Amino acid sequence: MKKDYKPETLFIAAGILDRFLYMVGAQNFPKAQMVSLATISVLMSAKIEQPISPSFNRLIGMLTQEEQKYVSKQGLIDLEADILMTLGFDFNFPGPI
Repeated sequence: MKKDYKPETLFIAAGILDRFLYMVGAQNFPKAQMVSLATISVLMSAKIEQPISPSFNRLIGMLTQEEQKYVSKQGLIDLEADILMTLGFDFNFPGPI
């Protein structure tokens, strides 16, 4: 809401997060990295759906102080690469229509 993203961006982010957790197994993913996973899912979906490419630093800055303790730019970049490899670069999501 703070970034005024389209509703589709949220749905794509949820799809990325859900598919990644399904592929790696939710029990195998560290709970301490869930904030990072949610953040990078939003960033990746914004790259797909939004007209202006998102900023890692700006999105990290929008997190609470507590959440920022668990998230770093390099950590997000590494997690993004892991998500891309795990999902096989497949971001063709079936639409609701």
